[in-house]
Amino acid sequence: MNQLCNPLIGEIEESQSERTGRAQAALIAGRFQVTRISPQRWSVKNGDKLPYAVSLEDGMWTCTCMDFRQRGPQIRCKHIEGVRLSEEADYQPFQTNQKTCYKKSIGQKQIEP
Repeated sequence: MNQLCNPLIGEIEESQSERTGRAQAALIAGRFQVTRISPQRWSVKNGDKLPYAVSLEDGMWTCTCMDFRQRGPQIRCKHIEGVRLSEEADYQPFQTNQKTCYKKSIGQKQIEP
C-alpha cells in the first residue's frame, strides 16, 4: 500500500525521520551517552537526565521513555535511534587509498592520513 492510499504511513515516516534526526544531532553534539549493558541491552543517558533502558529482543526494540510507551513500536524513539546509529557507526567501513578502516563516525567523515 503506498503513501497516497494510507496517509498514516506518511505521518509515521515523518515522525520516525524526526526522531532519527534528533538522535543524530544528540550523538554529534555529545549529548547522548550510549552504553552497552549486555548484547541486547543499552543505557542511553541524555544530558543530565536519568538514563533510559533500550533493548532488542526477537527483533523488537523497546525503550523505557514516555515517547516509546505512547507511540512504539510503530515509531522508534530517539533513544532507540541513538543506539541504532551508534551501533552502525561502530562497524562502518570506509576506504582510504589501499586499506579499509573501521572507525566510529556519526554524521562526519573521518579520514586517516
